[in-house]
Amino acid sequence: MSILNIVVDTAQLQARIARAVTSMPQTLDRFVQRSANEFARAEKKEAPKALTSLTNSIAAKKNAVADWSVGPTMRYAAAVNNGGRPHWAPLTPLMDWLRVTKRVTDKRQLRVRAKGLQRFIAARGTKANPFVQRTRTKMDDRVIALLREGVHTGFKQAFDA
Repeated sequence: MSILNIVVDTAQLQARIARAVTSMPQTLDRFVQRSANEFARAEKKEAPKALTSLTNSIAAKKNAVADWSVGPTMRYAAAVNNGGRPHWAPLTPLMDWLRVTKRVTDKRQLRVRAKGLQRFIAARGTKANPFVQRTRTKMDDRVIALLREGVHTGFKQAFDA
């Protein structure tokens, strides 16, 4: 028969818990920031790149300690991600899009094709390009791994001598 004695120094335990309470938020914030930046980088790769305005608007933003949000700031980002219902789209952005993506240079041809695209969107809407969901699926495991690493590092800093 073996005897196991466990002695807990409550004063030392309380001191280390107090150290964990003060150091853990900063440690977690570093790892949450890192995961937010990696998520933003991955979302930029997944976003459609016709005029790159949407891609360039994707950024990580700090809300509070260990609280970051990632997303595009362009107003039309939700319409690109979720698709748009049938509506009468403005002609100038359609002409810009055709000029950049389809290399239409003739002004008359550009206007005719933009009008056709405008009628198509008015009849059928726009197809969804769920780049946010694709990024979330790809980055789930990486974000969780970084958060686990942050918790591990925080406890190690607080409880190692």
